[in-house]
Amino acid sequence: MRNQMRNKAKKEGFTLLELMFAVGILAGTLSLLFGSLLSVSLAGGITEDRAVAVTHLSSVMEELSTLSFDQMMAYAPPVFGNLDDNESITLECLDADGGIIPLPADPATLGVTLPNPLVIQCRVTWTAENNRTLSRMAARAFYR
Repeated sequence: MRNQMRNKAKKEGFTLLELMFAVGILAGTLSLLFGSLLSVSLAGGITEDRAVAVTHLSSVMEELSTLSFDQMMAYAPPVFGNLDDNESITLECLDADGGIIPLPADPATLGVTLPNPLVIQCRVTWTAENNRTLSRMAARAFYR
């Protein structure tokens, strides 16, 4: 009878080795889960920043469409500051040869022929949470 009780006691419960394997598998699974949650969170932040940048681009392009040619050439884009402190909006137009002219510029002192339609490119650049520099660009042709 004692032998039967000893055999029963040995068969019940987990060994330390089995418990260590179970804890190891649990730790590995949790680390993968939390790592993927962090990646999803960062991707969501970048997607939100891109949506804000596109809003800035469309705002600047819409404002440009209301200006005359001379006002367009002298236009300095606003600083929105919604993305980060390093956010910058740059404007440039393309001359007849495809060269880039940064705006604002004075067409009388450029010394180049500006085509009709005039293609203006707008670029929003900012630094994301993970210290990566990101940018979005839009271009539009404006007829004089």
